[in-house]
Amino acid sequence: GSHVMQYLPSLSMDAARKAITTTLESTYSHNIIQAAPNGASYIYITFCALSIAVGALLYNLMSLMTEFWTLQGRKMSQQERNILYGVDVTNSRFFRDTRVLAALEFAAEAHKGQRRKTGEPYVSHCIETALIVEHNLPPAVEPERYISSIIVALLHDVIDDTHVDLSAIQRAFGAVVARMVSNVSKLSQMNQLLRRGKREGWAEYSPEHFRQLRKLIVDLA
Repeated sequence: GSHVMQYLPSLSMDAARKAITTTLESTYSHNIIQAAPNGASYIYITFCALSIAVGALLYNLMSLMTEFWTLQGRKMSQQERNILYGVDVTNSRFFRDTRVLAALEFAAEAHKGQRRKTGEPYVSHCIETALIVEHNLPPAVEPERYISSIIVALLHDVIDDTHVDLSAIQRAFGAVVARMVSNVSKLSQMNQLLRRGKREGWAEYSPEHFRQLRKLIVDLA
């Protein structure tokens, strides 16, 4: 080792590494031959050589796998993202369906000009609601079974917060979707009535409020 190290300053990095490796291999093999029992020297050498070869193979394999996953990660990060009205829907199973996209544009037109407190278009809230609904669906279920649920999530505020009425939704998306949107609207109204009663006190509730609440419960039942 000291014999090799004195020449290192004048050698390149690759040449120095080769010199050290050659010296170690020579010394290692010599020690094995000297220490091996009679007639067993070549068996020990072969075994050690195979061990080194297998170790090098495993090391190279791990390096290749690491490089592969690194490249895959870069490829995924560079994948074109699908951004709709400021919301990333790249990983959605539903936002490639033409019916869902049609419902999105319907909601965007209905909520046109409306903004959230953050300044984003209000329809971004509708998209996020649809993504929450999707997140709670069983992953193995065929998307076709839940298309209506995603469409309703996109339209859930249309009849309460815009000029569009339920008949327009029915003409565009059918009776099933219209009925589901109507039920969601009633749930929203019920929630508002209950929150008002909790906030202001039930003693402040007028008979009209109780009548509205009772009607909503009956309609939903």
